[in-house]
Amino acid sequence: MKFYRITEMMLWAAMLCGTISCHKESLKNIDSEMSEQRPETVELSFNFSMAPVELERRTVAEKSAVREEEGDVSSLMYAIFKNDRMVWYQEIDLSDKAIHTGKSYSVLNLKSEFFDNTTQIFALANMNDTQLKNQLMNEKDISKWKDCTYNVKLNEIAGKSDSRVVDNPVMAGYLSLNDGVTDKISIKMERIYCRIWFSFVWQNHKNSDCVIIDEIKISGLNQQSRLFNNRRYVWEDNVVEIKEDMVIKNEDTNQYPFIGSLTQYPYYSGSNTNPKLELVEQQNEDHNVLCRFTWKGGNMVKTSPPVRYYVYSLQKGGINIEHDPLIEVKYHYTHKDYGVLYKKATARLYDKSSNFGKKHHGLLRNYTYRLNCIVNTTTNTMELQVLSVPWYEIVINDIPSFE
Repeated sequence: MKFYRITEMMLWAAMLCGTISCHKESLKNIDSEMSEQRPETVELSFNFSMAPVELERRTVAEKSAVREEEGDVSSLMYAIFKNDRMVWYQEIDLSDKAIHTGKSYSVLNLKSEFFDNTTQIFALANMNDTQLKNQLMNEKDISKWKDCTYNVKLNEIAGKSDSRVVDNPVMAGYLSLNDGVTDKISIKMERIYCRIWFSFVWQNHKNSDCVIIDEIKISGLNQQSRLFNNRRYVWEDNVVEIKEDMVIKNEDTNQYPFIGSLTQYPYYSGSNTNPKLELVEQQNEDHNVLCRFTWKGGNMVKTSPPVRYYVYSLQKGGINIEHDPLIEVKYHYTHKDYGVLYKKATARLYDKSSNFGKKHHGLLRNYTYRLNCIVNTTTNTMELQVLSVPWYEIVINDIPSFE
């Protein structure tokens, strides 16, 4: 009886040990498979957004110029958070790398332990605000990164730059890895601002030789924005904003805006005088863009092609039509029968009626909004056509209604 019980116990122990041994072996196999799937190191690629592919009628040279415009990248900083705690931070000098939009930069051999489905990555390019950089570098609280705001007067910066554009645009990228980790992670870097430019066209021109644009006003721009888009909806990324209006006046002696050509000389009518916001009947149809010349040594360079007169705004969230910027154009002309007529046209940058219309309210970062102003001197009106173009490709073509 005792022998039977001992034998039974030995058999039970043997069976138990065998089960444990098999279970351990099973765990080992699972761990082995997981380690084979998990990358030892991770490559982090920062892709700097391209400029828009312009209308097909544009030349290859023009397309290339637009792609490279406002696209130089001289520095990069990024932080990796895991479980809401900063695990890695790095600043990289790219001034000798010739990086610009359309290119990417990769960081190799980052530790795989930094990455899981709780990882969030924040990146900034061309951030020259030393105070803000130091603040972020020493900030371990992820909420401070998510809510970090940036205040900048881009129109003032571009107006004082010799190039008359934003030379080193601040770009931002944010990525959450809640869908999992691969050995190659790509982050899209976007300019944190948008820009607006104008072209003008005659329609049914019979009763006047020229039209003078007295003033172009854009109301409801924004000069403060959250740096990172990490909310579900755009308007949640811009709870706090500082509103800004931009006014472009005829014969402004600081900027000398004019209606002209970006490529064909003479670039504006009456080239022996200072340029004006003037639409002349005899001008070539390519002389229709709101331009300004670049500067050098404190002087306007009238012998080189001008640049588009961009109006800048940081991202602006919106949920209704009142959140869309208002464009107001004041102009006058001399009618052959009725003398001088003064007119004003207004429109919002939004149109829900067009199939390819601007479906978003407010302003999206990394977008260029082209406004085609169509002057009709027969009906004494001006229509406004908006081409809303992300820096990647043309998506929207709409005509907003006048108010």
